[in-house]
Amino acid sequence: MFITIFLLYFLVKQVSLREIFRIFTIIPATTIILSFALYLGIFLFRALRFYVLLDGSVPMRKLLNIVAVHTLIGSTIPLRVGELSYIYLVKKFGTKGAKGLATLIISRIADVMVLSLFSLIILPHINQASLPKGMQATISIILLLLIAVLVLIVVFKNKFLHFIEDAFSRFRIGRTRPFLWVKTNIIATLDGFDVMKHKGALGATFLSTFAIWFLSFSLFYLLVISINLPLSFWQVAFLVVFLVFLPLLPIYGIGGFGTTEAATALVLLIFGIGKEQAILSSFVLHLISFLYTLVAGLIGLLLYTRQAIHHENKINPP
Repeated sequence: MFITIFLLYFLVKQVSLREIFRIFTIIPATTIILSFALYLGIFLFRALRFYVLLDGSVPMRKLLNIVAVHTLIGSTIPLRVGELSYIYLVKKFGTKGAKGLATLIISRIADVMVLSLFSLIILPHINQASLPKGMQATISIILLLLIAVLVLIVVFKNKFLHFIEDAFSRFRIGRTRPFLWVKTNIIATLDGFDVMKHKGALGATFLSTFAIWFLSFSLFYLLVISINLPLSFWQVAFLVVFLVFLPLLPIYGIGGFGTTEAATALVLLIFGIGKEQAILSSFVLHLISFLYTLVAGLIGLLLYTRQAIHHENKINPP
């Protein structure tokens, strides 16, 4: 927390707050409307992906609100801890905790695989002078290995399942409650891949994931060109991928303030943007995306609460 406060203070001291608000005023209203529409499109495809993974057990209209609330909580709480809110949110509509966790993990595996594939496409389009020597090749090798490991786990799911069960049964510590809980949820996640056997489920999951991230790149590119940053679509896509993994860092603060601005400014500096413009732009981009998340999340929370109460009264009439 101290590091994020320091970063935020340091960055604010480098620029004028008045200049940040001035940049806001140059963004056309049509850009705000269109970019927010793209943001809602991301929610739609996230909800569709969960609908497929949950095998249609939770209606789309409810999943849209769940995704909005889940995104708000996940974006606010550090270390991706807020991601677990999804399990609680779907549980209100009859989805067991293990299945909720399994679908969440599978969706994140799909994200990692698709982002890795996108990164392999993005990297050759990034000017090699922008990145340290050899970084493109190193990143590409790591991404290919990551994709290979994930594919092997999915393809050889049953063998991996037997390996987990055997490993836990051999040691006494593997029979303790915490380890049994971990084992149960690993098995539930691996079993969750069975939904992919349903006709069209695998394609729908990965097509929706591609749509999620293409819309994310397009949203940020639209905002970037509206504030007159001379970046290509591929550079913006690189920035988005870079920011996706930022919340995993232990220094990630509440709402990402401080760390997000610092990371964004760093990438912009690498791409040749001046220091002041990079810092100003990092604040503007983060504030806009956070406001979108806040507005959609609060509306989603209101609608979700009504739906949850209605569902509870339907199951247990007063």
